[in-house]
Amino acid sequence: MSKRAPRKSATGVREFQTLSEKLPLAVLEAKMDHSITYMNSYAMNLLGIPDKKAMRAVSLESLVAPEHWERFQDAAAILTKPGEHQVVSVGLQSESGERIDADLRVLLHGKGKSQRIRVFATDYTIAGSTSPRLYFNDAILRTIIENSHDAIAIVGDNYKIEYVNSKVPLLMGGVKEDYIGLDFREFFDPDLADFTAGVYTKRRKGESVPDVYPLEFGKSDGTAIVIEARASLAEGADGSRKTVVHILDITDRRRDQTALEEAEERYRVLVETMNDGLAIDDEEGRVVYANQAFCEMLDRSPDEVLGQPWFQFTKDKDQDWVQDKVEERRSGKTARYELEWVKKSGEIVPSIISATPLENHKGDFLGTFAVITEISAQKEAEETIQFYLDLLTHDIANQLQVMITATGLLDAELPESYLEEAQTDILDAIERCNRLITKVKRAGEFRRLPTTRVDLTKVLEEKVKVLVKVYGATVFVEDIEPPVHVRADALLGELLWNLLENAVRHNPREKPRVWASGSREDDMYKLSISDDGPGISSARKKTIFSRRGHSGGVGLTLVSQMARKYGGSIEVMDRVRGKPSHGSKFILTLQQVDE
Repeated sequence: MSKRAPRKSATGVREFQTLSEKLPLAVLEAKMDHSITYMNSYAMNLLGIPDKKAMRAVSLESLVAPEHWERFQDAAAILTKPGEHQVVSVGLQSESGERIDADLRVLLHGKGKSQRIRVFATDYTIAGSTSPRLYFNDAILRTIIENSHDAIAIVGDNYKIEYVNSKVPLLMGGVKEDYIGLDFREFFDPDLADFTAGVYTKRRKGESVPDVYPLEFGKSDGTAIVIEARASLAEGADGSRKTVVHILDITDRRRDQTALEEAEERYRVLVETMNDGLAIDDEEGRVVYANQAFCEMLDRSPDEVLGQPWFQFTKDKDQDWVQDKVEERRSGKTARYELEWVKKSGEIVPSIISATPLENHKGDFLGTFAVITEISAQKEAEETIQFYLDLLTHDIANQLQVMITATGLLDAELPESYLEEAQTDILDAIERCNRLITKVKRAGEFRRLPTTRVDLTKVLEEKVKVLVKVYGATVFVEDIEPPVHVRADALLGELLWNLLENAVRHNPREKPRVWASGSREDDMYKLSISDDGPGISSARKKTIFSRRGHSGGVGLTLVSQMARKYGGSIEVMDRVRGKPSHGSKFILTLQQVDE
């Protein structure tokens, strides 16, 4: 068996070359590296190649005009299977330097190491010439049509099929005689028959109709296929008009296209519904794609994100840092690093970035593909653990030290006033510890409570009364018209008490004053709590709500956590702009809830 294959292959080559010598076309065959292995006599004459030795010294690249070589390569690159073909118009150049404009029909033949590129070239620089090499007799035309890779049918008057080539029965079933003389409408179901007949009639009348259209066709063996019909009118020698139809089986192409579309839809749904953000930028760093999760992470619409440099939405990243990241991707490196984003509201969103370079099939850098995982909960958990650790090692430890020191004084022989002061210190320290423990307990409770609709004005009124009674403060309530319903939980009073108590507890005045005012802004409500205490420095304002160092104390840390849980925010500023010593103003923003 192994000895027969070469003879069969050689026989096929001889038949191809014998047929090519009869054609009034330039026929060339080349290896996949574009070196020429065969030219028919027409091609050698057209291109000025004297003999086979000279033929082996040229290549397709040397025959195609330099400005058209890339066009030829693009056409050839599309071909993936034997029998597929592409038509491309290029300029050829003969050995004498003569320019020849031609249409090339390029196709693949064979497989593996024996795969070849076959080129059929039609010279149209002398179209209309009476030169014998452009003379097509019936035998030559029939040879060309019968050896076409397309199934070809010719339809005359009254819908009758007058001719089919050998590829028609191979594609659609049966034999040639099953088609000749029959009405083409008989091969389609009623609806499709009406459609094709309508197009046929309009084309013959000279009306504008599509040249190419897909059709579903049932073969004689019952198999359903999808065909692509390309139709045009041609005038016969007797003046009659014929409809020439080229037919291709596109069943596999349509199935592959459907599968691709379904896969794309699945991936689109996956990407748009994934919890992580996904973004793609171009080589300049502009965002060209962002999924819904990433847009929500930034609290921005897709229109606000697309087309913008991604680093525009980050915190404190200079151009040098950004350029370093871009150069890493250009060099092909993937990376995983932490990055903080800034929401439209100014809120910081911590994340982990998994960045991968995006390249085309040639390896050219196109941009970056990045998965963005928000780690706010993780960061908050880390900070909470550190906060509680600091609380134990700093605040409570300090109070315990006060109690130990004061208790030691009780056993000493000291004046009565010293002993009374020591006892007071012990009780104060115990009270501070109790207050700290209560606040921490509240911090644990509020995470478990569901949010609901709460009347802010009622809760504020209750806490103001307690503040006046306990601290003797003067409280001015302005521009707050009840009811004001906000999204909160049962611990909203604890939040307000922390703000109110903070306004007076550190105020050295004998009669501290507090102002409470409110305003509605769209679907948010802003409550301001101001005081006439010693104020807060600009540096301390930046960290007052931070757990690290808890410069604002447990109460203000708890306020910040609760505001975020309610979908709001808290900020601090001077009561009198630019004058910290005139007191502080805390602005609590909460979501309003409709009646």
